[in-house]
Amino acid sequence: MSWREVFLDIIDQLKTDLQNLTDGNGNNVFAAVYVGRKSKPIHFPCAFIFPGRVRLTPSTVTKSTYEMNVTIRVVSKIAAGESGLKDVLTRLGYVEDMLKSDRTFHGYVDNLEVDTIETEVFRPMVRERHEAELTVRFIRFTM
Repeated sequence: MSWREVFLDIIDQLKTDLQNLTDGNGNNVFAAVYVGRKSKPIHFPCAFIFPGRVRLTPSTVTKSTYEMNVTIRVVSKIAAGESGLKDVLTRLGYVEDMLKSDRTFHGYVDNLEVDTIETEVFRPMVRERHEAELTVRFIRFTM
């Protein structure tokens, strides 16, 4: 499988997983999941999947490491205020827990690592709501 096929499969699976993600009470964490920066959010709370850089590193003469970065942005259900910040961080925590529960991400990669967590996005997509994001690195050896 080429990196393109794997990367597209990761994006599709990630969208499905986020759409099906539930909290401790069995409620959906997100009302909508969007892919890419061109989508305008209309349902809250929501998540965005931003495909990022794919980095190739030669590991040995015959093997390579592909690092596929994806940023997941969460937009709060609650408008502004401290309660909105708590809401968005709670939802982002559910996303992190989901990712870390399966480090092979349904067998698509050899490992995944959550690289960064931004607790407040400084260029928000929606002015009146809190947004937070995390960047995850999907790592696959020799494709």
